[in-house]
Amino acid sequence: MGSYTHGLTKSKILGVQVVVENSDGTLILPHNGHPYESGDYYYAQVTDTVLAIHTAANSTSILNKPFRAIITYKE
Repeated sequence: MGSYTHGLTKSKILGVQVVVENSDGTLILPHNGHPYESGDYYYAQVTDTVLAIHTAANSTSILNKPFRAIITYKE
């Protein structure tokens, strides 16, 4: 889905929350891979400069869709 510069060092980041809006406007939370759950799969990876959001092959309904990311950090 992409990589986005956030301007923080990862030592200051306390947490990241991401939701993706699918084609019908529903907000999709990350799928944790549990075999009894269905849904699209994505996860966020944070480095010192970039928030990268990755999707799996079964995630066509959220590819290239809007997302919201909240990065909680300490000053």
